[in-house]
Amino acid sequence: ALENPWLRTCGDLEKAETSAKELRKWLEEQTELVKIEQKELEERKAELAEKEPGLQAQIIRLSDLLPKFERIRSLEEEFQKNAAAMESCLQECRKASEEYEERYQSYFAEQAGLLAKGLEEGIPCPVCGSVHHPKKAVMTPEASGKEDVERAKVRRDEAEKKRSKAVEQFQEVRAHLESERTQL
Repeated sequence: ALENPWLRTCGDLEKAETSAKELRKWLEEQTELVKIEQKELEERKAELAEKEPGLQAQIIRLSDLLPKFERIRSLEEEFQKNAAAMESCLQECRKASEEYEERYQSYFAEQAGLLAKGLEEGIPCPVCGSVHHPKKAVMTPEASGKEDVERAKVRRDEAEKKRSKAVEQFQEVRAHLESERTQL
């Protein structure tokens, strides 16, 4: 009866020693893994420490760029508005110039009619000197007067001033926008 507990104890001891060996082996393996992971961690820390100043500089540079991009976006909007305003002024200027030219031509056509009114066959024309007048210019009731021509000229000149100012503003904004873009 004595041998049985002793054998059992010996068996338990062997099992405990085997378990202890397995645990030691596992612990050694885990210790090695921890050492490898610590080494990798240290390497990554060193990499990050090396890269950090560059990354910080990039963050600062990008932070500085954000307001510039915002200014450029704002200038692009202003550029589009000025382009539209300039186009509108150009249309207005063309229209005023055409109106002036029509009135001017109408006025001069009327002047020819006024001269022709006083022409008589056999008497020399004050313009060309001809004594024959087979096709006299005729006065038209819708012809422009001198005052109409002057008003049209004033409107054309005012439209031209507005156009010049719009072109100047457009070019100013365009130059500012290009300058901001090149500074990026």
